[in-house]
Amino acid sequence: MDRFKLLSIGGNCPVQAEGTIDGHPWYFRARTVELEFNVWQDKAAQNADWFSPIFTHEEAYGVERGDAGWIPQNLALEFVFRAAQLFLLTRAPK
Repeated sequence: MDRFKLLSIGGNCPVQAEGTIDGHPWYFRARTVELEFNVWQDKAAQNADWFSPIFTHEEAYGVERGDAGWIPQNLALEFVFRAAQLFLLTRAPK
């Protein structure tokens, strides 16, 4: 995916990743029982208003509180790639 860049991934409780997609910053976090992928218009918007991304995708993961924080990196990346593809589909010309 040429339009997608992964800058970093790592950690536990939460697992986090970040990068860019079509020049927009994105951030992934796996915490409690939720996987979350957010995209902002630009870095300034991400820094100024963390709670107003231009795109969000969430999925449940695990059963018990904290399960998502221990998601294996390969599964985290599968979710990130899936969410990134959904973002790109929302931007596709009609």
